Amino acid sequence: MSNYADEIPHLTERLGFPGSVKKSWLITANSSHSWPNVIGLLSWLVDMVRTYRPEMLSMIMFPPEGEEDVDESNLDTQ
Repeated sequence: MSNYADEIPHLTERLGFPGSVKKSWLITANSSHSWPNVIGLLSWLVDMVRTYRPEMLSMIMFPPEGEEDVDESNLDTQ
């Protein structure tokens, strides 16, 4: 990872985040207009961790070399 503000939007897209993640509110997370978005994202990530096993999340976020995306329908949930 080079820069978290560049990587997090791509990772949340792969994980299926239902909204868009903007780099601007990741950088200024403590401002009043960004804070609700960041809290919503963190809450959603906590729910994802509770739903998927850690190794399944790793497969989605960091697919094996040579594979663009992992078919999430093949993943088992707990």
